[in-house]
Amino acid sequence: MKTFRFSFVLILLCAAAQAQTVFQLDPSKTEIHFTLHDVLHTVHGTFKLKRGTIQLDSETGNASGEIVIDVASGASGSESRDHRMHKEILESQRYPETVFTPAHVDGHIAPEGESQIDVQGTMQAVTSVVEGWIREYPEQWLWLHRRWRPEDRKPAEALP
Repeated sequence: MKTFRFSFVLILLCAAAQAQTVFQLDPSKTEIHFTLHDVLHTVHGTFKLKRGTIQLDSETGNASGEIVIDVASGASGSESRDHRMHKEILESQRYPETVFTPAHVDGHIAPEGESQIDVQGTMQAVTSVVEGWIREYPEQWLWLHRRWRPEDRKPAEALP
């Protein structure tokens, strides 16, 4: 199984950098870049932002919030690779958007104008795929706790 590390670069327009700052991301002014490292080569690409907010502690770099990404907009510059990425890896028809939860920010935010930062965090898309597998075949998974209460269980045919 391949593992990928996503590195998001967001271009933010901000008025001031304070210790605790909340940024509302403007989809028309925010760029999301990804980098996938592989054995043979490295792939770079972009996604479009749907909406997003980052709460940042500029002293520690700790971050929280929610960045909603338009998965279907993902592009790496290769039509055949992008087709495969959307169909077999991201399943963008099934999961047209994903939520990226920021955890840490590297870089300096200028008091005025543009700033470029690296945002590290987790992406909901992978969790959604695994959850779908578990809900479809719950007998194949061993749980050491009650993950879903009986009233939460839905028949596989009722799941999207």
